[in-house]
Amino acid sequence: NKAAHAKLTADINLSDLQDGDPDKTNWMPIGNYSYSNMNLYYSGTFDGDGHKITGLTINGAVTNAGLFGYLKGGTVKDLTLEALSITVSETGIDGMDTAAGGIAGYSEDGTAENCSVIGNSEISGPKNAGGIFGYTYGAKAVNCSYDGKVAAVNAGGIFGYANGGARASSCSNSGAVESPEYAGGIVGRIWAD
Repeated sequence: NKAAHAKLTADINLSDLQDGDPDKTNWMPIGNYSYSNMNLYYSGTFDGDGHKITGLTINGAVTNAGLFGYLKGGTVKDLTLEALSITVSETGIDGMDTAAGGIAGYSEDGTAENCSVIGNSEISGPKNAGGIFGYTYGAKAVNCSYDGKVAAVNAGGIFGYANGGARASSCSNSGAVESPEYAGGIVGRIWAD
């Protein structure tokens, strides 16, 4: 149910699921937009209720990488991600550009509110990496923060690539941003329209 509302009721340590097999920590993002399937998205409200998810790991060829792959009009709030590790290795599904972000790889009119990514987190990929959202179209980040490393073409502490009137307010980045092209502490690249 892509519009389901959910509330986290306890902290989650995803590395506890490993059982000695590092592949078991490879998180499958919730929703993943592609040209061949544009209906894989989350549009509900995910309420972290002040809880923390630790050890979320994604490593490989993923189009939209994050806790959520594709957030469309949905909201993620009051959530902390700790020791997050996202490494996108190549071009995504259908030859699309990749996008990687702590909360969501791709956010279309989605909202992140009171969300933090902390604890030596790292997000990297070929293109569009942000501490909160990798690629945004009309998305909002309110009172969000990032502390870690971001590396990609179009790399930013909050948004990697901001489009369609995306907005960030009361947000901060205390991490390192690395890019061969288009880098910023809050937004890596903005397309004004």
